[in-house]
Amino acid sequence: ILGEGRPLTGAELAVKGKLGAFLQTPFIMNDTVRNNILFGHASGANKKKAECSFIDEERYKLALKVCSLSHDMKLLQNGDRTEIGEKGITLSGGQKARVALARAVYHDADIYLLDDPLAAVDAHVGKDLFNKCIIDELLLGKSKLKRQQGHSGESKTDRNATVILVTNALQHLSHSMVDKILVLGDGCVEEVGTFKELSSDPNSRFSAFLKTMAETSTAAIDQVPSDIDDLESSDGDDLSEDALDYGGDEPEVTKIIHDAPKRSSSIKLSRRNSITAAKEEGDDSGALMTDEFKERATGSVDHRVYLAWAKAGGGVSVGISILVLYVVGESLNVTSKWWLTYWSQSAGSNAFFYLGIYALINFSAIFATFFRLLIFIFVGLRASRSMFERLLDVVLEAPMSFFDTTPIGRIINRFSKDLYTVDEQLVVTGRSYLATMITCCSSIFVVTAVTPKFLFGLVPIFIFYLHQQRFFAMTYRELKRLDSVSRSPIYALLGETLDGVLTIRAFDAQESLNNRMIGMLDLQQTAYHLTFSTQCWLSIRLEFAGSMIVMCACLVAVLGHNTHAEDEHFAGLAGLSISFALSITTTLSWTVRMASDLESNMVAVERIQQYSKITGEAPRMIPSDDSLPSNWPVEGRIEFTGVQLKYRPNLPLVLKGLNISIPAMSKVGVVGRTGAGKSTLMVALLRI
Repeated sequence: ILGEGRPLTGAELAVKGKLGAFLQTPFIMNDTVRNNILFGHASGANKKKAECSFIDEERYKLALKVCSLSHDMKLLQNGDRTEIGEKGITLSGGQKARVALARAVYHDADIYLLDDPLAAVDAHVGKDLFNKCIIDELLLGKSKLKRQQGHSGESKTDRNATVILVTNALQHLSHSMVDKILVLGDGCVEEVGTFKELSSDPNSRFSAFLKTMAETSTAAIDQVPSDIDDLESSDGDDLSEDALDYGGDEPEVTKIIHDAPKRSSSIKLSRRNSITAAKEEGDDSGALMTDEFKERATGSVDHRVYLAWAKAGGGVSVGISILVLYVVGESLNVTSKWWLTYWSQSAGSNAFFYLGIYALINFSAIFATFFRLLIFIFVGLRASRSMFERLLDVVLEAPMSFFDTTPIGRIINRFSKDLYTVDEQLVVTGRSYLATMITCCSSIFVVTAVTPKFLFGLVPIFIFYLHQQRFFAMTYRELKRLDSVSRSPIYALLGETLDGVLTIRAFDAQESLNNRMIGMLDLQQTAYHLTFSTQCWLSIRLEFAGSMIVMCACLVAVLGHNTHAEDEHFAGLAGLSISFALSITTTLSWTVRMASDLESNMVAVERIQQYSKITGEAPRMIPSDDSLPSNWPVEGRIEFTGVQLKYRPNLPLVLKGLNISIPAMSKVGVVGRTGAGKSTLMVALLRI
């Protein structure tokens, strides 16, 4: 019906009207409760002004009411503006189901496909949802009828929409508004009919289902203590008032519990106290996820980040060895050019001698370049592998609170883009930076050695160069950080979209999510584009500085001709000086660019180092474990003694001094309302 699968035989399926769906696994996005319900209708979800202009507040409040979410909004710290995390981690299963159902209500469709929406909620809440939400609102559209009757004064009983309900809660199928029941088995329709027709046939499969349900219900009722019937009606009345205030319990359900009035009051009081504590201790913004923009480092990359990368690659000694090889290689290059100058000025006729020395120098330079390149690559790979293993170990050992407050896209960004930068770009950039820097230094050294007066022109050019380089590096580094930070939401939204593609298509929310993705890409591409703009800005200034260096070298060489008129070798050395000066323009530009690229790529190491400092879970083994007998545990007995648990340090206690003793070889049922702490009890046992 949703168009996600095509029939192998028969005609194409055609659907006329607007679709709304509730899937068996509710799709909850990393957003506020409000934006999850307004899914697909609030394209400007992050723009409050745009949101308020086309959101039907009356319909939204109705969706909360009929889905029994009004009370839950009071429990949440910031109401419907509370961020609920990826896949609804802060909500219980029943709350996620009701949020997804409220989304279908707000969508106001012509056809509703509801895939077992009552499975995750309590029996009495399920009855409330079936009557008020599925029947009254989705099927009959009573809120619309009231509006129409108010305007026209006429009474209409037409149905609002078609509702296809998939359920195993057979007790709801006897409702008068259920027109037809389809019983499926082995992928085929086995029976079709009304409740009366199917239940009256003793041989039908539906009758077998009803019989099994009746037997199960009878067995459960037989286990209820008989003295429950002795409760006075006045107690029941008081109880129902408290229970309904707490969450919509019906009197016949709450009568099952002994001393129910006192317990209900204590539950309500403790819940209110926890809400108050949450508001006092928590942040008023309603945000659950941490803000990576605020967490990012600012200013120059700390020298400890460079040292961390060097240590991961083998230590400082390896770095010094690489630097020595670069100096040796560049010295051989300079010697090679000088030897050509010397050869051209010599009157000797032994060409094989000069050629042999020239070949020896160049082969030595080739071997030095090859070995420095080989060592640098292996060091880079070693550093990358070491940092990856450290990052993986830390993330796998991180507490659940870290994953609750960190979007998965942010973690993927570390393992994809940042590690790619460390794997490939950082090695290439570091190698290029060392090569161009040493080449630039050797060029200045040769020019200065031939014409010492060149230093007078070099000083102001060098000051200009440093000023431009510092300004560029500061801007380029921050743009790289912004580029890295702005990638994480893209990865997160892409992952969420793939998880909820069925819901997105069912609610026709493609345009809304496309607009949201385009906005994120525009923001990320803005930072990415500006990095190239800054490189263009720098290249113009460095070309100017290089031209000034060439001009100074030529001017000093021409002026030095009168001083060295008697030196017949000066012309060759002056030519060597000018040839080095001509190459310095490109070298200087690449040196500054590579220096900035190196620092900006070091941001990836900095971001990985941030995650490497995450405090992990408690150790699996502690010293006291050594005193336990070798055959421990002898029996499966569990004891809770004054157990207290909170999900994060700034949140209120969820388990408050729990004392439970579970005997060995026993079957224990843990019951409680939504948010009572059932899942938290399991979390405590599993040390999550």
